[in-house]
Amino acid sequence: MKAKLLYRFVLLIIILFILSFTLWKSESIDGSWTFVKVENINNDGTKTIVFPKQSQAIFSGKLYSFCWSADDSNGNFWLMTDNEKLNRMNRTIVNTGDFYFKNGYLFTEAKYALNPKFVGGVAKFDVSYTGDTLVLKCTSVLSKDNVMHPFYSKAYSISKLIKNKKNL
Repeated sequence: MKAKLLYRFVLLIIILFILSFTLWKSESIDGSWTFVKVENINNDGTKTIVFPKQSQAIFSGKLYSFCWSADDSNGNFWLMTDNEKLNRMNRTIVNTGDFYFKNGYLFTEAKYALNPKFVGGVAKFDVSYTGDTLVLKCTSVLSKDNVMHPFYSKAYSISKLIKNKKNL
């Protein structure tokens, strides 16, 4: 009788253990996010902080897209002067492609980028998130021919993103 009760108890524990793996759904970065802060931190500890004025990050399935600009100019005309174009371009990040997780890191592989040197390249991020806040610490950006982006040879960046209410 006691053996039968113990058997049922062990069986119940095993079933609950198995169900915990099949029913538990890990959090996902899939969705639409807004960049709210980007910190660039040099190895000597000095840093600059950027607050993007317009931004969007999208993770969907295995695809990603990053677009943000710190440019806050007011465009009054469709045709921009060369100076306006350069100012905006120098304050804008755009790239899109595939993403995956490996060994606890997020990797993005650019299929398109504002800077052609990054097309075919890979960026590596530490990822942490709580609720509606996602933090991406970028420690490495390599071109398709494995040339390190000059910034990341002496620094790293931390981006803080907030999940958009209306998601994919």
